[in-house]
Amino acid sequence: MRKCLAIPAAAVLILAVLSLPGCGSPSTVKIGVIAELTGSIPAVGDSCRNGARLAANDINEAGGITVGGKSFKVELVVRDCGNSAEEAAKVAGELIDDGALAIVGPDATGTAVPAADAAEKAGVVLVTPWSTSPRTTLDASGKPKKYVWRACVTASYEGRQVAGFARGTLGSKAAAVLYDQTADVLKIQAQDFKKSFEKAGGSVVAYEGFKPGATDLGPQMSKIAAGGADVMFVPAYYNDVPVILKQARANGVTAKVIGSNAWSSPDIIDASGFAIEGSHIFNMYSPDSAAANTQAFVAEYMTRYKSTPDDVAALAYDSVGLIEKGLEGAGKLDRQALDDSMLRLAVFNGVSGDMVFTSNSRDPVRGAVMLKVQNGQFALFAVLPAGAPK
Repeated sequence: MRKCLAIPAAAVLILAVLSLPGCGSPSTVKIGVIAELTGSIPAVGDSCRNGARLAANDINEAGGITVGGKSFKVELVVRDCGNSAEEAAKVAGELIDDGALAIVGPDATGTAVPAADAAEKAGVVLVTPWSTSPRTTLDASGKPKKYVWRACVTASYEGRQVAGFARGTLGSKAAAVLYDQTADVLKIQAQDFKKSFEKAGGSVVAYEGFKPGATDLGPQMSKIAAGGADVMFVPAYYNDVPVILKQARANGVTAKVIGSNAWSSPDIIDASGFAIEGSHIFNMYSPDSAAANTQAFVAEYMTRYKSTPDDVAALAYDSVGLIEKGLEGAGKLDRQALDDSMLRLAVFNGVSGDMVFTSNSRDPVRGAVMLKVQNGQFALFAVLPAGAPK
């Protein structure tokens, strides 16, 4: 019969402490996820959570992340910020205090900026999958933050590319802009589109704002119709788009419509009905991409979640992958070592496309796509060139 050794109470306490995450020799690495699971854009939060979970699952099934010769499983801690700036900052602080080595999310700029500020202050890597605002990765003085990364393009890149697409591919001469005037990032997209479209020789004949949840857009639509626009750019979150499109048609607007990346949700097609048919949409990825890693991701996501992954899901998957690559090169589970290692990454081959990181930049040089709604489905229409963020 094997004898049991008596362990002093003090030793038991020491062993218990060493078993906590971040103490002794942990077997897991904690990564926080902040997503807009409730509030006005829950589809965005769902996609972020699903993409991050799929990435963590793939990493763990492959044996974990190898850091300094040891393997660590990913412990994903998902928190809801309710699409609230205050809650996003609070949740970020709680994850940091709880020992998260890095954070993925939030996605919307209104939540990403306060969470990023909290992470920057604490020296914790935060990767936003979807926030395109320059403010997300810049501090109050306009200098780059040292711990905040993004997997997506910037709003300025989006505005420039959409304007070029409207002028070049669609041959548009007169444009209208209808934008969410309460969201800074959408205002930036509208401003950069206008500037780029006019620089390319086009004319912006109507420039109209609206507030989220508006049900009467008649005055704005009358101005757009009277201006004779042949294209209309609409930087707006997906939940406002069905009303916008239906009222545009009802008020005699015949312009071709281009949506921003904020249209990213499969729900938008059912909610909009025929009004969305033929619209073009800026996006950072297409499930129709022929890349092998993209197709593997799409197939696995559809099997697990019974839906086609949107760009938020793909970018969240890639955000976890960026952290994984950083940890592999860090040599130890350390927040500063992780950021230093990520800065040494030149290229990351993501399921949403390749990302190139130039010296000391946490904003990737990457490309994007234009989708088109055809027969009630998002279809890949054009691949946009990679461009440096501004």
